[in-house]
Amino acid sequence: MKRFIIAALALLLTSCLAMPSSARDFVPVGVDPLVEDKIAFTVEDLRNGPGYVSLLMKPKAPEDGDHGLWCLSFTTENCKLERGYTVQAHAIIPACTNDEGHCIESFYLESSSSGRVRAEQITDFATGFSFPALEQLKTPVGAGPSLWRVPGVFHAGGTDLYVVAVNSSFSVTDGLVVRYGALSAAIYPVVELSGPRYRPSAVEQVTLNGQTIWVHDNGEQGSNDGCVLTTIGKCWARDEFASGVRAELNVRASSEIAGWLHGRLASPSISIKPIDATQNLFTVNAEPVEVPIMYAETQYSSLTTDEKELFENWFAGGGFANGKQWLKYPSYENRARVLISKFGEAAGNRAAAIKSSWQFNSISNNQQQAACYANQKGLVGLVTTNAMAYDQAAPEFKNGSLNYSVAGLHLLPDGSKAIGKYDLLIRSDVARCLYGFTNAPVSAKISVLTAEGENIVASTLVSEVDGWLKLAAYGFTFSEKNISVRIIQPQSAILEKFKPSQKKLSTWQMVQADSFARRTVGANKITCNATYFGPKGRSAALTQAKAVCDRIKLLSPETATEIKVSSVKKASDALRVYLKSS
Repeated sequence: MKRFIIAALALLLTSCLAMPSSARDFVPVGVDPLVEDKIAFTVEDLRNGPGYVSLLMKPKAPEDGDHGLWCLSFTTENCKLERGYTVQAHAIIPACTNDEGHCIESFYLESSSSGRVRAEQITDFATGFSFPALEQLKTPVGAGPSLWRVPGVFHAGGTDLYVVAVNSSFSVTDGLVVRYGALSAAIYPVVELSGPRYRPSAVEQVTLNGQTIWVHDNGEQGSNDGCVLTTIGKCWARDEFASGVRAELNVRASSEIAGWLHGRLASPSISIKPIDATQNLFTVNAEPVEVPIMYAETQYSSLTTDEKELFENWFAGGGFANGKQWLKYPSYENRARVLISKFGEAAGNRAAAIKSSWQFNSISNNQQQAACYANQKGLVGLVTTNAMAYDQAAPEFKNGSLNYSVAGLHLLPDGSKAIGKYDLLIRSDVARCLYGFTNAPVSAKISVLTAEGENIVASTLVSEVDGWLKLAAYGFTFSEKNISVRIIQPQSAILEKFKPSQKKLSTWQMVQADSFARRTVGANKITCNATYFGPKGRSAALTQAKAVCDRIKLLSPETATEIKVSSVKKASDALRVYLKSS
């Protein structure tokens, strides 16, 4: 226990310097591990995408110690634009002022009462740490989150103020080669707070226990107000979206950005339009979602060895308030689902709070398993959910299905059931690549399965628009669920001709039927239509059609089959069985 307390205290202190606190409307009770035999923790969204301050750093080296090395510019500290050096950058990009690239072009909110309203940027305040663009390489400016007013579109906090943070990550190698990686974005409804503890965000060196380390902070300086933007004496603290609102964000960013996005959106749409040879205009339009937060306390001495390892050997962020502490585990990692499963009862199977969220983040290439995901130019897809815990990875293509795992507690803070939402956008050409389909129309079958494989009833939506296949599952409940999507395209085949008195399938006919069954797994229905010539052939045709459908049922027991017979005008066209899936 002592080893855990020391590690946790150091980690929590470092995290408080490096991370903003949790939302001001929810501050966990926490525990004092020095005097209590308890551990407290949350499962919630941490800042894994756009942050509150731009950053420059060189790749970690052994001499950097535990905290790596951050830089104040591309050419100071150990960052150099020289051969043999790589500088990594996370640039929170500013609003566009002209025709430049790497910037926020526009931001809109829309509701039934307000209509579509364009946001207006507010700039009359001091900002935090920033770095300039490398003009010769046309890299982004590293700025900070931007403040906007959307006239007349008020959120739950009673104001029409919003903060937008868009992060473009890139590296500069040998002072010449620029490579772009992740793109992430978030929109926050905010309220303005005042007080002497607020300052602009900063990147700086501090001395902690005699050791000099680099830290970055959001300018909140130890409070739990949930600031997403600060200046001298002011904080814009995160609040909640009003119901029934949609947001649209238009961003100019590198055309190198590719792969998948994940995030917290509902009913999303994506548009990507080339601006020039190096820049695209990315448009994401979606509703925010309400995301439950887990808070639990558990007695340390009662934990099993495996359970103790969950807390001792896994990295966690941390929070601190009123002399109490808690660990913070990110919702997008597998361990979050483990914690929900093991300690859901300790939380009463009820979420402690809800945050509304509008955000998306890139998925790194090493998390994209399917060959059709790789070597693609541009974005491949977007996967979003409101689940308490979810995969920070592209849906896994396995056994002919796109599979995705989510988890959560059964109840919301008010005792009502937590209802799940899942949206998947995948480029139509990539979906067809996965299944080897033609350009003919496709449909899909969506299943929400429990850990035991039971299919849960959920409302589903499938459509294909402007080169994107859109799939959604709404209305399912928690705990752990696997969402399985199988994309379907109508298939047809003709079996080898039957002999007049033949009742059983030949070896080759069985091979043909089995091949068709494998190609159409997940189809809603397969029709076996046998042809006959003259009234006397009808009975044999029924027997032959049934024999084929029975064979298909062996491989696809969940697929409905339909037996049909059709009269033909030529004897040469009889004794055939035509297969068709739908």
